Amino acid sequence: MPTVAWDTRIIQVAKADPAMTLVQAGPPEIYECDVDALRLALKDLEDGEGIVEPDTHRHNTEVTVGGVTLARVVEFINSYQVEFETGQYAVNLVGANTNLSDVAVVNQVSIRSGNTAGLIVGEGADPLDVADAVWDEAVADHAASGSFGGFTQKKLLTVAKFIGLK
Repeated sequence: MPTVAWDTRIIQVAKADPAMTLVQAGPPEIYECDVDALRLALKDLEDGEGIVEPDTHRHNTEVTVGGVTLARVVEFINSYQVEFETGQYAVNLVGANTNLSDVAVVNQVSIRSGNTAGLIVGEGADPLDVADAVWDEAVADHAASGSFGGFTQKKLLTVAKFIGLK
């Protein structure tokens, strides 16, 4: 079970924590930290001794869209930091996308995050405007030698070439 120093907002995770699994005895010693198990343990603490304290994290669960399941996200908030037990070992973060490596207390532990990206929401541009800008662009503006447009134009089989007029 992790511990939380509520006054300093430091979340301490020991090697023996149930969220931690030894996957390689080493050297080097490697552990996996199940971020979902860690967040559930933190919720238990928040429901008890930490009930009057600010939340340690924000959680967005897995979502299935079009047959693809997007991973859960665990974001540590409210200036909390995560400190793994000091030692020379590595921790692979599994089970969720997280900002844990961004809020980790720097010590000798190597933290390996495996975050993945889904759809990236951009600022400003409407996707239909972008599509119109691409498809309405003049071909002649993209025929410079050495460009992809120039290459495509040179390799493109036109109707005239097909019937042998050129």
